[in-house]
Amino acid sequence: MLIPGVVTGALRQLPVQTIIELAGRAGLRALTVSADPHLAAGQLSDASRIGVWCANAGLQLESYATGCPLLTDELLETAAALGAPTVRVLAGDQSSETAGLTERWQAIDALHRCAVQAAEYDLAVAVEFQPGTLADSAGSTLRLLAEVDHPNLIPYWQAPPLPELAPCQWDLRMLLPALRGIQVYSLGFAGFRDRRSLAHRADLWPVLLAQLAADGHDRFAMLAYLLDDSEESLTQDTTTLLRWLG
Repeated sequence: MLIPGVVTGALRQLPVQTIIELAGRAGLRALTVSADPHLAAGQLSDASRIGVWCANAGLQLESYATGCPLLTDELLETAAALGAPTVRVLAGDQSSETAGLTERWQAIDALHRCAVQAAEYDLAVAVEFQPGTLADSAGSTLRLLAEVDHPNLIPYWQAPPLPELAPCQWDLRMLLPALRGIQVYSLGFAGFRDRRSLAHRADLWPVLLAQLAADGHDRFAMLAYLLDDSEESLTQDTTTLLRWLG
């Protein structure tokens, strides 16, 4: 079953408590808390409050999105205080094609240490599928996971800026069943700066969501990159997403 939710960074101008209230009213069931701008490392009291607010609103915590290539004790303590089961990280700061051997093994070592550290907090580590990192394609992500070789490290997929259906289907086939969640959004020709309503890609997402749900495992479908970062877009895209999920 797919669990619909939203990433707080998609509504950067709003406080987390407001986002939680909006998400609950719209019919969403999960939240990803972004370190930037909503929960910086070390804000343990804030993390605990957010966890309570989510529980009261009936929202599951999908993950704590750090935006960082390394996990510090502060980040892990913050995720634990939040109650998130997963911490998202980036796989270095160079693409799989441009990274040299030294840079690659430094990133692999860093990710292995992240996975070991997170396991001590009973947290999984999700490597974000991002351009400009070692996890910039399904193939490079699988290679990276094999090289790190730690069961606590999992992939986290999002579509490229101008996705085509067949390559995205292939990505999911390669990464399943390890995927626990994906980000869902629509962009125009200018990429991440050109956000569209989710319904703009009705040719893409219903097929991918059905593929993700086919084996019956629980996974998260998280709204991100909302048009104008607005409450109206959250409402509209939630309606669209819930309709596609049936």
